[in-house]
Amino acid sequence: MLLVWFVVSAVLTYCVFLAVLQPEVGLLGNTNHSIYYTRVCGSPAIDGYAHVNETCLRQSPTATGYKKGIDPTITARIDRFADYDGIAVKWGIDNKVSSVEECAEQCMAFNKKMVEADGLPCTAFVYCDAPVCFEPDAHHHTQGDCWLKFSEAPASPEVNMRGRLPPNMRARHPGAPLACPWHAGVLLPENIPLTNGTFSPRSEW
Repeated sequence: MLLVWFVVSAVLTYCVFLAVLQPEVGLLGNTNHSIYYTRVCGSPAIDGYAHVNETCLRQSPTATGYKKGIDPTITARIDRFADYDGIAVKWGIDNKVSSVEECAEQCMAFNKKMVEADGLPCTAFVYCDAPVCFEPDAHHHTQGDCWLKFSEAPASPEVNMRGRLPPNMRARHPGAPLACPWHAGVLLPENIPLTNGTFSPRSEW
């Protein structure tokens, strides 16, 4: 009986160690899903990016989690005919690529090469797949633009537009196309599903 008690006690102690004391390893080993689904700094587009709290973003669960290391099983999830919001870590106007897949590769490469201690990682990307890509901003977006972005909660992205543009957006922007000309995506470990996300404040510009 004493031996049984000893074995049960040892097993319980080991389970507590695994659940509480074991350090996080990379992205896939991190069971804290807040890295992928929690937004603690609000939406950066809420006031036209005028008051982005970069300190909060750098200290967010998403930024700190991704900067711990790139898991070898991380993959790019591509959402065609969609545009995701986020803070640009590399502007796309002068960053031309030939496909959304190449843009995704740039996002992953950006994180592997990132050495700035307080910089933001790339968690999202958008690619212009038309001669001119509509955006409700002052910039001129053309074929091949690849924007690398940081977005909190990449498994639940903030969507600027997706698919057929709603009538109210086309009414505000008479030159807008019928459908979104962008392809977007995020970087996520294999075991984290990508949701449809929510519409960003930018979708109402």
